[in-house]
Amino acid sequence: MPPAPALDVRLRARVITIVVCLIVVALSLPTYAALTSNPAFVITSPRTNTTVVNQSVVFSWTPVAGAVSYRLQLTSTDDPQFEGPDYSIRSKSTQVVKNVYPMAYIVRVNALNSSGKRIGRTPVITFIAGKNVPNPPATTSTTTTAKPVTTAPASSTTTTTTTRPSNSGSIWVPKPGTTWYWHINGKVNENVDVTMYDIDLFDAVPSARSYNVDGFGKVDISKGENAGVIDRLHAKGRIVICYVDTGAAEYNRPDYKYFPASVQGTVAEASDGSQWDEKWLDTSSPSSWSKFAPLMWARFDLAKQIGCDGVEPDQNNHFGNDTGFPESPALDQAWFLEVAKQAHARGLSVGMKNGIETVNSKTVAAFDWALNEECHQYDECIDMKPFLDAGKAVFNAEYPFMPGGPSKAKACDNKPSGISTVGFPIELGGGYFFDCLTGLSLATGTKR
Repeated sequence: MPPAPALDVRLRARVITIVVCLIVVALSLPTYAALTSNPAFVITSPRTNTTVVNQSVVFSWTPVAGAVSYRLQLTSTDDPQFEGPDYSIRSKSTQVVKNVYPMAYIVRVNALNSSGKRIGRTPVITFIAGKNVPNPPATTSTTTTAKPVTTAPASSTTTTTTTRPSNSGSIWVPKPGTTWYWHINGKVNENVDVTMYDIDLFDAVPSARSYNVDGFGKVDISKGENAGVIDRLHAKGRIVICYVDTGAAEYNRPDYKYFPASVQGTVAEASDGSQWDEKWLDTSSPSSWSKFAPLMWARFDLAKQIGCDGVEPDQNNHFGNDTGFPESPALDQAWFLEVAKQAHARGLSVGMKNGIETVNSKTVAAFDWALNEECHQYDECIDMKPFLDAGKAVFNAEYPFMPGGPSKAKACDNKPSGISTVGFPIELGGGYFFDCLTGLSLATGTKR
């Protein structure tokens, strides 16, 4: 038989190409339909730009065909990336969220199929929760004017001016009742009238620089988002504490590439079960420390270099968390004490972060102050009393907007006496709901 003409060969090739394309389109139709068959996927309650006069807010939305669950994302208006809590809802298209703190919020809902893939998302809406929410002041700033810092509870008439550590090597040891502000994400508000600021170390680096860590390599540091903030706060008489992770490896830090996989455990989680972008480190023995600790002490060196008065070392409380490594209060204590020793060797004030199971005479003596999270929510504040009895400040952060978060009345009961409690948004990206010592709020700029 003679060979087929070239035209027939080209025709067959085109036919095959068309068939393949039709198959691909057909396979794509279910997904496309799922994404487009519900163009009216919207939040129906609350209505956007309205005020909900109830701290139990009912959220409703139109159902989506093919959705087996929904994820409600609810956060403050200063958190456009929705880093606040998520609520997973099975099947139903409504959810009640209780104890919503009075302030402005944004919310959206994601529809998920049986594979957990998002097949729809509502537009973002804004609403205000709470009855008789006061309007913000007419000024362009929501903060108070700088003045001598109050270190006693608001009911007292005593005011004192903050005394920063001198260059002679003295280390800041704050007394109970010291006021503070915690802002470790985003551009720092520099006008809050408190004694101590707690800000992120790397974000505060004033200019790009590099340093070498023996046995690891060169670390390149970019100019921070809040470059110059330490000098500006010092000019106002503030103490500046720099946040630094010492018990977990954060993926976004410039030295992360040097942390060996062998000392990285499970992904760290928040109290609500959401995951952070970091993994627990193996702090169970000095042999494990040697594989990463020099990177942490280099961070302390950086803190001293850029002018931090002290450090807030985080994620050292491994006991009670699923870290992937051996855990016990004794193991935690050994690492806590090493962290405190290394900070003091550099002339830095250092706080014990969380770790209530490890609060004892040794850790109280080793640390200059303590910072706890949610001790009122979990009725654990009494465990911090040894610090207060030793004349050392206990800074406590509550997250009243989180599920189960305490009311202002519970958070501000001042038990034990002298604890410095502030109600913050979970993302710690600016503002606060209430300060139990001053009676102020940066959520609206008014007293509550």
